[in-house]
Amino acid sequence: MSVVLGMLGIVFFGFLLTLILVPKISLLSRIALGYLLGTGLITLFMFLAYLAGLRFTFENTAKILIFSLIILVFPALFLKNRLEIKKNLREVTLFFRETSSFEKIIFGIILFFLLSSFIITVYYPVSHWDALALYDWRAKTFVDTGGMEEGITRGFFFGYPLMTSLAHTFIYLFGGKNPQFTYSLIFIGFAILFYGALREFTSRKISLLVTLALITIPGIFDHSTIAYTNLPYSVYYVMGTIYLYIWMVKQKPGYLALSVFLVGLSSWIRSSEPFWLANLGVLIFYCLWKRKFLVPIFYSLIFFSIQQPWKIFEARMFGSQYSTIESIQTSVSVLATKLSIVRIIEVLIFVLKNAIVPDILFWGLFLVVVLIQIKEIFKEKNLWFLALILANLLLLFVGSYIFSFTYPEWKGVPGSMVRMVMFFLPLLLYYFGISDVGKKFLGE
Repeated sequence: MSVVLGMLGIVFFGFLLTLILVPKISLLSRIALGYLLGTGLITLFMFLAYLAGLRFTFENTAKILIFSLIILVFPALFLKNRLEIKKNLREVTLFFRETSSFEKIIFGIILFFLLSSFIITVYYPVSHWDALALYDWRAKTFVDTGGMEEGITRGFFFGYPLMTSLAHTFIYLFGGKNPQFTYSLIFIGFAILFYGALREFTSRKISLLVTLALITIPGIFDHSTIAYTNLPYSVYYVMGTIYLYIWMVKQKPGYLALSVFLVGLSSWIRSSEPFWLANLGVLIFYCLWKRKFLVPIFYSLIFFSIQQPWKIFEARMFGSQYSTIESIQTSVSVLATKLSIVRIIEVLIFVLKNAIVPDILFWGLFLVVVLIQIKEIFKEKNLWFLALILANLLLLFVGSYIFSFTYPEWKGVPGSMVRMVMFFLPLLLYYFGISDVGKKFLGE
């Protein structure tokens, strides 16, 4: 019972935050965002509280959750009209009344896959190697010792930030035995938010079809049933990128804030991937073009307030080479002093072989869409999402090039790259779903 109350507290905290951040969004999306934002921020608060001297105990974690709720509940009360409960209930009723038999079938299939993922994660315990040896192992040492000292002493601790491990810790401290279900909840939240983001630009039928395509991608579905960081990272980063795009095109209040929180929290899951630079670069270019000069400052302040605590802690433990500034300086130095055509070709082949070819159907579909609507490429609706995809693709290549000089065994980790680029698939699907090509192909 305690773990249920704890999870509800996390969702409620994130839900209250959405009332403050976003004036208009569906009730179901608020709940899904509540889980994503709540899980990310409460685990970050647990880490910050630990640095301030609070050990990982049930009492301390409960205090952090209650205090976080108290801070948000009063301002949220003044914004309760944003819930629009009657409107949301009417939309749910209309959804079931107006949907065609075909759409109801697609909806049923989506529910089947989402429930299957949840049942699998509830039934099976954490079992895969990295999950046992790193993510869940860290959580169990936190629960057993109340701190990080033993985990750090034993090594193999700093590979990834602590978000997923502290999510496990939260479950254990509140009396849960198997934290793996949290990954299927992230997966379910992803489906809800992805569908809602598609509905910003396209019909219910197309949104359902593209969402079904998303959740049935074997790699994504499989990762919803195991305790790895790849799917959580992809979910936070993808939705942060999509919300950034929606803000660019529609200027909807709150979506920029959602974007920066989600992209920031993606760095609290995996800090080695610097793809956030791609989004920030596109945002800066957009804001210079639109003369919105303060927006990148706002975005950067929130992002780095989320990203930096772990990086600073890591740098203090192992040296300044782990800091963000040092990493950027090293990258610039490699690009400036180690330009090699031979290495560029080697890296290009490596990226094509391990990041593009395994998902060639998605990339082929993306290329077809771009070529067909090439004459309309500079329309805002087409331009900015394409820019975000290409910026991330460019960063993938540049990052791989730099990595090839800083890690001598770089060719020996193809599997890691395949998992790392998982987030591209939802972006490519979203681009197809909102495109005129996708609408015609899917029969809008």
